[in-house]
Amino acid sequence: STAGPAVIDGKTDGPAVLGQLAHYNDDGDYVQYELVHAHTNTLPNGFSGETTRTITYTGLPGNNPGPVSQQVTWTTDTDEVTGVKTYTPSGNYAAVNTPSETGYTPDKASVPSVTNAVTTTKPGDSNVFITYTSNAQKTILEYVDDDNGGAVVDQPTTISGTTDGIVGWNANNKPVHYTLASGQP
Repeated sequence: STAGPAVIDGKTDGPAVLGQLAHYNDDGDYVQYELVHAHTNTLPNGFSGETTRTITYTGLPGNNPGPVSQQVTWTTDTDEVTGVKTYTPSGNYAAVNTPSETGYTPDKASVPSVTNAVTTTKPGDSNVFITYTSNAQKTILEYVDDDNGGAVVDQPTTISGTTDGIVGWNANNKPVHYTLASGQP
């Protein structure tokens, strides 16, 4: 049979209300109570309700830029009937430009923003690493004659290397019949 309206205290309009006396009609209709799933917002074990994206900079010979930490707070809703947990973010991770360092190139010019979405997968922390690489450098080495007004002796030599790198050069290849002036390494 199909469900008909319940007769509650002599009225037949609307669904039955818990706690009220329901009377059945003689034709076999039944009372129907509408239910909804119970929900809780208790955080699951092992989840603090906050995630962090940490951007770490490496590769410089001295002090690297300090790490950048971004936090997002999440709320949790658990459907007590299905057991499905839904995580809802309070915000997103903003884009971060990589600091410039003279003589070095980062592998990422910036870290893009991340739009956090409602999910049924427990969110976690994330890490982004930016690595700086030293740029190619070159310099021209020339010998000058202090006894001849600083005139260049022989052909200049190009020395190649990288920022803050060490190149294999010494004064052994100076022009013949010259010595280094005093006070030089």
